[in-house]
Amino acid sequence: MPLSPDRLPLLTAAIQTLIPPENHPGDTSARVLERFQLRLETDLAPQVPVLQRWLDGLQSEAFTLFSNFFTDLHDSTREELFDRIECDNMRTDWHLEEFNTTPTEFFNRLMDWLVEDLTALTQAKET
Repeated sequence: MPLSPDRLPLLTAAIQTLIPPENHPGDTSARVLERFQLRLETDLAPQVPVLQRWLDGLQSEAFTLFSNFFTDLHDSTREELFDRIECDNMRTDWHLEEFNTTPTEFFNRLMDWLVEDLTALTQAKET
């Protein structure tokens, strides 16, 4: 089950914020996004429903806190939102109970997956 097209801009903006071009030159965030999307069709396929719900929560949190869509927020505001998630300081209900996770737990898993993808791309580039 691939990620629904309406959530792809959210995922793209999240990855661009988490893997900023100034720290990772070239098209690194785009390549990580591409690799991550492939994984969502293979080994991470079971995670697609919870990722979609998490992205919905991210959008809701952005709108509640900043009265704007996540994709329209400045990078520093997106980072602030991610900091709030890391500290388990959300204002909205993300409706993740059925997946037995919290926004913070899932954010940590997402970060781990993105680091795996970034590492794999870096190692492939070196060989």
